[in-house]
Amino acid sequence: MFLMALFSALCLLTGPIVASPSFEIIHQNHLETASGRTSFLADKLALYTEAADQINHDIQSLAEEIKTLSPQDDQQQILSLTEEMTQKMGKLLTMMPVLNMTLSIEEDFQQIDAILNQTDPLSPEQQQVIDRIAYLCSSIEKY
Repeated sequence: MFLMALFSALCLLTGPIVASPSFEIIHQNHLETASGRTSFLADKLALYTEAADQINHDIQSLAEEIKTLSPQDDQQQILSLTEEMTQKMGKLLTMMPVLNMTLSIEEDFQQIDAILNQTDPLSPEQQQVIDRIAYLCSSIEKY
């Protein structure tokens, strides 16, 4: 009987933490370990930033190509290149919030261990850290 009461109390205290979708995403990406965080940074986040950099480079190349064309003679090609550039700019704009979040990733990663090991309910700031990391992971996975 005592063990059941103790187990029930433990479940009540840790239930919200374990059930949180943000915590599930952190565990799925193995961010609870230093090696998992390093792997995430080196593999997933690096690929994401490289893709954003490539899109930015493509936009610049398209802009330079458009500059060399004649507005009178190459109007159709200008329109086509402008549409392509607009699509790439839209894609880059959707990536920008994620890229901005990476500015605080080191600070956020430093807090993960303390947050995951605590038994008290999370403070609003701690919940924001966990949610921000989970959003970052989810956004990178979608790309």
